[in-house]
Amino acid sequence: MTLAEYNGAVADLVNYLAWMAEPAKSQRLHIGLVVVLFLAVFAVVAFYLKKEYWKDVH
Repeated sequence: MTLAEYNGAVADLVNYLAWMAEPAKSQRLHIGLVVVLFLAVFAVVAFYLKKEYWKDVH
């Protein structure tokens, strides 16, 4: 086994072991991204809704 093949095999093994340790990580990251995007959109909507409700107070 050459050094490049060895490094590739070790990298594959490390990636496999990391996935086996937590196989739901990719799903959790996807759900987290969806939640963050939803909160960002909701914050923009809430900001403009607040401006509309309070425009007559000033």
